[in-house]
Amino acid sequence: MNAPILLFLLSSLLPVVVVNAFVLNRQQRLSHHHHEHNNKNHLRAASQNPWQVNDASLLHRTYRQDKVPADIDYIIIGSGIGGLWLAACLAKFNIKTVVLEQHYIAGGLQHTFSRGGYEFVPGLHYIANLPLCQPLYEMVADSDHAITYNQAGNSVAADEGLMSSHDLRIGDLPLMHVREGIDNVREELTKHFPEEKDAIEQFLCIMEKAKWQAGQFATFKIFPRWLQFIMSQMLCSTYIKYASMTTEEALGDLTDDGRLKTVLSAFG
Repeated sequence: MNAPILLFLLSSLLPVVVVNAFVLNRQQRLSHHHHEHNNKNHLRAASQNPWQVNDASLLHRTYRQDKVPADIDYIIIGSGIGGLWLAACLAKFNIKTVVLEQHYIAGGLQHTFSRGGYEFVPGLHYIANLPLCQPLYEMVADSDHAITYNQAGNSVAADEGLMSSHDLRIGDLPLMHVREGIDNVREELTKHFPEEKDAIEQFLCIMEKAKWQAGQFATFKIFPRWLQFIMSQMLCSTYIKYASMTTEEALGDLTDDGRLKTVLSAFG
């Protein structure tokens, strides 16, 4: 296992370790101080497990102060995937949480909306690195219902029957088939821009580093600020460098070809 993957795995598991340690510590304190009372609350919470409630209106419930229970343990601001995951994780331990969201529907960038008969996703439209992320999803899933995933994309001849391609069409540029895997991306880009092989290779190298470092950078926020700074500077330098640049600035360092810049913007 190479170093970036190992670092990503470690940084991905840190929130899980922290949440479990936090929950265990909290439960031990509650048990020590309120053993009998806690048992009663535990039984009551188990009978009202929100995972047993099949109610789509949960995503649309508007805030009103009298709806908020007086005995909640934590308030989570924001109903994006991070906030919902944390709330679901705490709920597994019968810890009462309230998730607040300023939008009219919960989900953050994971919600959908319809316009003109079409459904749109404002942010996330697929899940990458599933072997690494799946354990986190399984942690908060209903144990009686396994999570299933559909392969995104369509199929072209080069895929040999696998559903692994996405069509990319930008203006009058040639239709491109974006296939799974960095080697396939390199091949497709080089086929359309043979004279920009070096720029394409640099772009892929930057993206490969940055995608691991972005997760590490976010995870380091659980540490004190002085430690955040040290670890981020040591391990996330590529991400920090390009996160502070505009797309034009970042791609301008790689190529002068405007058509390639447009395509790389879609890839990145």
